[in-house]
Amino acid sequence: MLPRSTALRIALSFVILFGGASALLMGGVYLATSQFLLTQVDQAIEEDVSLLMTAARVRGPHALASLVVRRARLAGEARSVFLLAGPDRAPLAGNLAAWPEGLPAVGWATVARDALQVVPGTETLAPWRSRRSALAPRGGEEDDARGPARFPPAGPPDDGGPPEDRRMRDWGPGPEGAGPPPRGWGGGPGRGGDWEARPEDHPPPPDDRGWFGPFGPFGNTLPFWHHRPFGPPPALATATRLVALTLPGDFLLVVGRDLEPVALLRARIGRVMRGGLLVMVILGLAGGVVMSRRVARRLEAVNRTSREIMAGDLSRRVPEGRGRDGDDFDQLAANLNAMLARIETLMAGVRHVSDTIAHDLRTPLARLRNRLEGLRDGPLDEEDTRDGLSAALAEVDGLLATFHALLRIAQVESGGRRVAFEPLDLAPLLGDVAELYEAVAAERDIVLETTFTEPARVDGDRDLLFQAFANLLDNAVKYSPAGGLLRLTLGSATLGSATLGSATLGSGGAGMVRVVLDDQGPGIPPADRARVFERFARLDEARATPGNGLGLTMVGAVIEAHGGTITLDDAPGGGLRVIVTFPVATDVPARRVP
Repeated sequence: MLPRSTALRIALSFVILFGGASALLMGGVYLATSQFLLTQVDQAIEEDVSLLMTAARVRGPHALASLVVRRARLAGEARSVFLLAGPDRAPLAGNLAAWPEGLPAVGWATVARDALQVVPGTETLAPWRSRRSALAPRGGEEDDARGPARFPPAGPPDDGGPPEDRRMRDWGPGPEGAGPPPRGWGGGPGRGGDWEARPEDHPPPPDDRGWFGPFGPFGNTLPFWHHRPFGPPPALATATRLVALTLPGDFLLVVGRDLEPVALLRARIGRVMRGGLLVMVILGLAGGVVMSRRVARRLEAVNRTSREIMAGDLSRRVPEGRGRDGDDFDQLAANLNAMLARIETLMAGVRHVSDTIAHDLRTPLARLRNRLEGLRDGPLDEEDTRDGLSAALAEVDGLLATFHALLRIAQVESGGRRVAFEPLDLAPLLGDVAELYEAVAAERDIVLETTFTEPARVDGDRDLLFQAFANLLDNAVKYSPAGGLLRLTLGSATLGSATLGSATLGSGGAGMVRVVLDDQGPGIPPADRARVFERFARLDEARATPGNGLGLTMVGAVIEAHGGTITLDDAPGGGLRVIVTFPVATDVPARRVP
């Protein structure tokens, strides 16, 4: 069962997957290497056979016998096997004392080393000498001292000698004798000899791969277990690879190589691969544990912060990395912290709204209660009763307007009205707003000037924008002195909002539409310019005037919902300057936000 840690499960899964793939790869390399080593052994045997056959073809069978003896003596640590045998499989030369039991006369075989009677050292000539005595009369005791004996020269074809003598005479004289090359060894096609007479007993003619080629149908293209004269193939550490073939005159040649070096090399490769795989698994597990602990620490920091926030401490934040390039966890922590900061701000706003409602609505509610009590208890005539009820209804209407404004602000801030956004021109809209307040301004002897230099298209909700600019003009007319001047200007802006004033709400940038409203009123102190956008925020100088402190809050929410900015600054010559910027409308006819 996998552990509960997600990071550790991922690490273990990766180790298992990568380890399995590596094991398959190493197994493939091991098998390919083993086959290559066995093929190299077969090629070495082919080279030995090619050398022996070349010597026999060029210099005759006596040279072949002498070369077999020398190769057997030089085998040494290579543990090579050489045997030249007669038609009855009796050894003539080499380092095998007997023909291996069950070995075919033609073909490859892999036999157990214990099944071979290998003659070490100088005893390699003993079988040949004993066989020579049966083929020819001894020339005296001095023959043994002259070194390797030669096959007897060819005699009359009808001398009645043993069959072996007749076959040896077919080979021709030894290297020191006279006569042409032996039949079947160098005559080639069309010259007679045993090669043409009995092709089924001999290899095919040489091809472009050498004299002996691939040994015909039993070449090294077959796996080493193809010929199994002794049952299942023995273990490589105790096996010998052999090839047997029939020579002209029904003589037999056996060449072999011991497979113990191949087995040792394969075992060493296997140990190295197993060790490498084990080290890889250990390192993978160690890396997985380290990574799991690191990830667990980062996740525990997030969980700890979440628990503290759920306990009521909204000021807690997820620790972020200190490096210049944050990883995925640092980005997650930054996003979580930004979300927590936003939630804290909203919760603070909710608390502030709740406190403000409880504070600011207490007075109108108290007045309403007193009026209703007076109507109930006091001896009033019909006219006084009607006036009292009208005043009470006015108080109720004011309360309803306040709650309606709060709901509308919440709706704008939540994005619920964005589905009604569409490209529109601000010039006609501002003209309608100015026309609405022009009469009110004229009653107070205030001049309203409008300047619309060019069309300005933005994406937005006409009703919301109309209400926002109406609130701005209402405040400007309300706080401007009699005989004052209001300027409403519409144009383009290429500067960012950071350069437009000292108090900015929203975010602006290049390619913006700008609306500027200047008045000559008392203005707003720089310290209070950011606070006036909060709910129920009213300056001390404005508390004597009608209002609930939600007008600029509504304006800020609408401007921010449209992706614009609103900036408060000092107007030239005194007063307040309000700068509103919007992004230029896109080509999309309407925006739809789910």
